[in-house]
Amino acid sequence: MMDDRIELHNLLLFASQRLTIAFQQQEQSSADPAVRLAVSQGSILRSPATSETIAAAEERLGIDLPADYKSFLQFSNGMVIPMIDGHVAELLRVEAIKPFSCADAHAFALWNDQGSQEVFTPLSQIPGDLVCFQENLPDVRLLTDAVLISDVVNSGGVLLCPFKSFGPDAFEIWELEPWAGCVRYRNFADFLRERIRASLGEWT
Repeated sequence: MMDDRIELHNLLLFASQRLTIAFQQQEQSSADPAVRLAVSQGSILRSPATSETIAAAEERLGIDLPADYKSFLQFSNGMVIPMIDGHVAELLRVEAIKPFSCADAHAFALWNDQGSQEVFTPLSQIPGDLVCFQENLPDVRLLTDAVLISDVVNSGGVLLCPFKSFGPDAFEIWELEPWAGCVRYRNFADFLRERIRASLGEWT
């Protein structure tokens, strides 16, 4: 577990160096506010969140955040990250994350109205090493409890989705994009690895 954490932190540091340089080269032609944020900071990463700040967010949301997400927050409280559709998004500070239904009523209504009635089984419960899976639409039953952990661009964003019927530790990360549908990741660490590796290939 500690080796995985160190590996992910090293990947984040490497990605920050490479992507910040790429963003600096394209800042003038980019319309993404997150690109300008990374350039102004000189990094895609942020200062760590304190344990007290994370605990306050958990109390506010009424959930225990997943361990891998908390480990990320204690390393970098949010970050700038390229998404699957090519735009650059901001993973929010833990102080700013909110239930999806409250954070952006328009985006929530859009996905909720068009969502699937199919009941999803957590990827962690599916035999094998499936890291991510693309669905046409999200399971609407889970949207109400989903927490928005990114900014919203074109009604898309990154959600932390609890599967309450499978226990308090059952979470997935969903990347909602209007053209791509719902991309499900087994956990937050897998989401970060997949997005960073794809981003390095696309941007550097």
